[in-house]
Amino acid sequence: MSDTEDQGQAGEEGETFHTFEEQQKRKEQKLADEMEEYKAMRQAEKEKESGDIEELKRKRKERQAERAEEEKRLAEQRREEEARRKVEEEERKKKRAEEEEKRRREKERRRLEAEKRKGPKTPNFTIVKKEGGDETEEEEKKSPQKTKEELEKAKKAALASRITPLADISSMSTDQLTEIAKDLHEQIRKLVTYMYDTEERFKRQQYDIVELQERARAMSKTKKKGISSIQVDDSYDRMNDRFSNAPPKILVANKYEANLDRRTWKEKLDSFGKEDLVDVSKIYNDYIETYNYLTGGY
Repeated sequence: MSDTEDQGQAGEEGETFHTFEEQQKRKEQKLADEMEEYKAMRQAEKEKESGDIEELKRKRKERQAERAEEEKRLAEQRREEEARRKVEEEERKKKRAEEEEKRRREKERRRLEAEKRKGPKTPNFTIVKKEGGDETEEEEKKSPQKTKEELEKAKKAALASRITPLADISSMSTDQLTEIAKDLHEQIRKLVTYMYDTEERFKRQQYDIVELQERARAMSKTKKKGISSIQVDDSYDRMNDRFSNAPPKILVANKYEANLDRRTWKEKLDSFGKEDLVDVSKIYNDYIETYNYLTGGY
């Protein structure tokens, strides 16, 4: 090999070595640039995360402050409602006490009026002295039956004691006449109310008396017959109550009739004549003939 060829080969090897070093340097530079870019990106992300965290903390503090303010407002509202409820409860209790006192006074007034209408109490007995001057034992006083004239006289006296005479209305003003009319209207209203209540109470007492009498009569009947007081009508099945496998009771007559028909089913069937019984076969044959006539025998 000549010297010229050796020099050319050495030059090629040097160029290749320089190219490899440049490639290595470019790779290192690229890695350094990427690292710097990554660091910058991470720094930006950290700053953003820090900003988000600070924002979340700020919002949390705001929510806590809002929640505390809301709880304070609700507590104040509850205190106001509780105070208002207590005031309303006190007013209701006071009003209820006033109504009770008013009813008590009205009841006492009516009682005094009733006692006043009855008049003074008189003894229902007389003391008869013997000839020697000693008092005998008390005997019951027989009050005689009042006549029609006496009853009318007592009625007039009661009305006169209850009805107060009117004053001279010719010299009264319009306001005074209005007050008198209002008082009369109030008296009439109370009398009508008392009359209505008395009539309704009397009707209710009559109903209760009749109901209790019916119950007592039913209880006395059942006790005499020696059966339970549960039995109140004819629909009660005594046989089924004693025997669980007994067939159900069949009522063959209306229990509201005046005279119950207590015959057995066979006796009722035998009481009718043969001409009164329905011939089922004849009805069926008539139906078949009619059907064949209408359909043409098909």
